[in-house]
Amino acid sequence: MITAIIVFAACYILIATGRIPHVLIAVLGAMIMVFLGVLTEHEALSHVNLEVILLLAGMMSLANVFGRTGAFDWAAIRSAQLVRGNGFLTLCLMSAITAVASAFLDNVTIVVLAVPITLSICRTLGVNPVPFLLAQVFASNIGGVSTVVADPPNIIIAAEANIGFVEFMLNAAPVSIVCLVTLIGVLYIWFRNAVTTSPENREAVMSQDAAAAIRASK
Repeated sequence: MITAIIVFAACYILIATGRIPHVLIAVLGAMIMVFLGVLTEHEALSHVNLEVILLLAGMMSLANVFGRTGAFDWAAIRSAQLVRGNGFLTLCLMSAITAVASAFLDNVTIVVLAVPITLSICRTLGVNPVPFLLAQVFASNIGGVSTVVADPPNIIIAAEANIGFVEFMLNAAPVSIVCLVTLIGVLYIWFRNAVTTSPENREAVMSQDAAAAIRASK
């Protein structure tokens, strides 16, 4: 027991330093546990859930392909144009898009895909990108709890508890919706005056060609 705690603490500290890849630390920690006799090889392998690993790999691949199509870029540009470049409404729509996308694809990957186009739109609108980035991080986490496939912990919980996709979503999605509405309210209080746009910048957004963001597969 003490040995396991020491190994766990050492791995946690190494992960916190950020100097060594997290995956390498986790694998080495597991190997040390087996080497020291804390776990047998059979016990260690019994905790490896291939269903979770393969589903994660598949969802990350799908999110990557989705990003390469330019669909997120198109949605972000169209959302800004839909509200005619209004800064706060653009913030709300992009947050909602991020939340919905994060519910059905890997939410970390969605944030990575969203950041470049968000920065681009913020430059065009002439607004500070920080409120947009913060909102999308919050929205991604909110959307990420609503379905089984959105986040690794969801996949693990569903696999261990034998919870189906629909059952999980019916219980978690309503909470996510309430949280998203609450987030919009908080964003209004915090950032409604920080993301105002000028007529010139709004016109620049309206002149963008959203269809050009869609990239044909090769």
